[in-house]
Amino acid sequence: MTSPSSYNLLKFALLLFIALNIALVLKIRRSTPQAAEAKEMNVLRDKLILNNLFFQMESEGAALDGSLTLESESGEIFCLAEIVSAKPMLFLRYSELHCNMCVDHGLNYLKALADSVGSENIAILASYNNIRELAVFIRINRIPCRVYRIPEDGTGLPAENHGFPYLFMTDNSLRARHFHVPNKDIPELTGIFLSVVPQLYRDMKISLQQNPIALTGN
Repeated sequence: MTSPSSYNLLKFALLLFIALNIALVLKIRRSTPQAAEAKEMNVLRDKLILNNLFFQMESEGAALDGSLTLESESGEIFCLAEIVSAKPMLFLRYSELHCNMCVDHGLNYLKALADSVGSENIAILASYNNIRELAVFIRINRIPCRVYRIPEDGTGLPAENHGFPYLFMTDNSLRARHFHVPNKDIPELTGIFLSVVPQLYRDMKISLQQNPIALTGN
């Protein structure tokens, strides 16, 4: 026969068990929206990473038009082949039609890489209706590197069809190398790109110096 003390202990344990289960149910109910939101964010993040990978694979190694017209702020006209004939260059490509936050994020890349790559080895290819708008942009953002206005149809890379800023390197091979889409929502990719670009640029520079003829042409 169960003693009163044992019965009371069993009753207390049962009540505690019920209370703990109620607390657990309430906790699950409260956390479900958060868990669903976290899951949704992870799915969105995965899609962003996959899209970035697709854009990178689509444009990596694609040929650039060496005759592409570049206009400086002073009105001088160059072609793309001229400015990459002697050394590799890192480019940020964007249009005034792109979102301002996306462009600003791309500019942050250039500022972060100015010392390690050299601002003289970095350039911006931007599309504006007129050179005055480009000049205003340069002054407002205190751009330390060269900036050129190019036609809206741009570089001819597949990425031109997607409507976002992007970065790439090239040399006189006129092939897009180390293509990257800056995305503030994936800081890990930003960190990886910023950490590897200085060495990638040095490697391209050494290769160009060792094989100046082999790298000419498309």
